[in-house]
Amino acid sequence: RPRNLPLLIEQLHSPDLPAFRVGLWVLQRELPGPDVTRTVAAELNKLRPERSVLLLEALGGRGDASAVPAMSAALASKDKTIRLAVIRSLPRIGGDSVIPPLIEALTDPDPAPAGAARASLLNLRSPAVNQALIARLDHPWTTHRVSAMELLGQRQVQPALPALMKAI
Repeated sequence: RPRNLPLLIEQLHSPDLPAFRVGLWVLQRELPGPDVTRTVAAELNKLRPERSVLLLEALGGRGDASAVPAMSAALASKDKTIRLAVIRSLPRIGGDSVIPPLIEALTDPDPAPAGAARASLLNLRSPAVNQALIARLDHPWTTHRVSAMELLGQRQVQPALPALMKAI
């Protein structure tokens, strides 16, 4: 655990916006590692929404999958800007760990986050996206099944045809 981490956390909570921005810069360039990512990501729900959005973007820029659990939890925020920031930042992290929260975001009650999740999933090339969408066809809620069907069609997933026919 880097000895500068407490200073970074202090900067992220500073009422001074330039100090906060310096903290974001340090996070992205000076303090690598999953321990730093997890510690900083744990601060997300302690910040004002506008700062959480900036921190989410910085966490996405780190490309560290250890931020995914905290970012996924932020999808439950009542603040749409936070949910959108999560959805836009997750694909920058990459890897299959970002797929489940993006799939969950497909059914956000607000069309903007739901649309952003759809766009993100369309652009991810991992075969795990297709597998997750096919699994979603068995979901008990119609909205979840329909969103999976739409995306499977848009992604042109030929192996999904038997599962799609069964779901219809």
